[in-house]
Parts: sequence; structure tokens; C-alpha cells
Amino acid sequence: SQCSNALAYDMHGSLLAAEHGARRVSRQKADGSIEILADNYEGKKLHSPNDIAVRSDNTIYFTDPPYGLGRRPPELSFMGLYRIDPHGKIYLEGEFYQCPNGLAFSPDERILYLALTEADEVVVMDVAQDGSTSNVRSFARVPYPDGIAIDLAGNIYVAGGKGVAVLAPDGTQLGTIPMPRIPANCAFAGPDGKWLVITASDHLYQVKVPIPGF
Repeated sequence: SQCSNALAYDMHGSLLAAEHGARRVSRQKADGSIEILADNYEGKKLHSPNDIAVRSDNTIYFTDPPYGLGRRPPELSFMGLYRIDPHGKIYLEGEFYQCPNGLAFSPDERILYLALTEADEVVVMDVAQDGSTSNVRSFARVPYPDGIAIDLAGNIYVAGGKGVAVLAPDGTQLGTIPMPRIPANCAFAGPDGKWLVITASDHLYQVKVPIPGF
């Protein structure tokens, strides 16, 4: 798995992986073949792709902090948010220096949420019809934010610190799901989509929530 940190399915049912070890984003097709979608930007090797979000038109977004580099020297001078369009072209959507990490779309896909882990902040940006992003702005302060999930009402669940922060679409904190260990990521699951599954170190938790995710 090359130390895959994030997994997601594209709109064709292929499995996408952000591979720390191989420093790339790959796609595994139904026949088991592996396609490399991104392993460099302008000829310089990526740090260690971390998280993935897929838009309904099959545009892929991923973050590239240095967490998986270890002692390997970086080739890029920044930490990027990238977009891969449906034709496979890679775009740099933003340069960040506070470890861009988890990311997720609003239900209408007009807003992209991004965790800046070392800044203790979640930012948002507008997403245009062509997939490009703009107007990056602060959304909420969350201790050590990592993975993000969104429910059908547009509420934002951010794993980090001592639990999972639950935020309204306007950034108001609705509450926190306390955790015995520092959570790294969260996702909705179950037949009704109302189970929030949370990863934390070597543990996996699930919590029933009132509104399903998507």
C-alpha cells in the first residue's frame, strides 16, 4: 500500500490512494492495475500526499504536507493543495506553510474546507465550475485539525485535538465529540449514513449522529 494515508473512490468506482511512502496519488482499477495520477509538480517530487476529496465530475483534490518525508529532503519549497482534472492535468490550487491536511466539500460542492494542522485552523475557499479555487479565508479555529467530514445539512466534523469538533456552516461550534485518544480522521458510514467512524492511533470508534453524511 506504500503507506497509504487516505483512500477514496472516484466516480467510476476505482480506488484512489494518497501514498506517503511512494510520494504519489494512485488509482487502482477493477482489474487490479495501478495508475499513477500524480507524483511530481513541475518535475519536483511531491512531499507525501495526505488526503483526497473527489468532486462529482471526477475532479480530484489532494493535500501534500511533509509528514511522510521522514529524513528524505523535500524537493518543493511549499506544501500544496492540488487539483487533478478529469483529463489528468495537475493544477496547484494553493501554496501553504502550515501543513494542509484534511479536506472536504460542502454538499453543493461550491465550498472546499481545508484543515491547516500547524495553524490550528480550518479555512474555506470557493470552487468554480471549472474546479479552480479562490477566495481562501478563515473558517474556524480548531486545535490540531486533521480529517474532515460533512453531513447532509452542511455541518462540518473536524477530527483533531481532544475530539471531533462539530461546526455549523457559518463556523459556529455546535459541540465536540470527546475522544479518549487524539483522532486523526472521520467518515460517515452505515446503511443510513448516520454512523461517524473515527480513527485514532491504533483504535477505531463509531458514534451515532442525528444527520447522515454524504
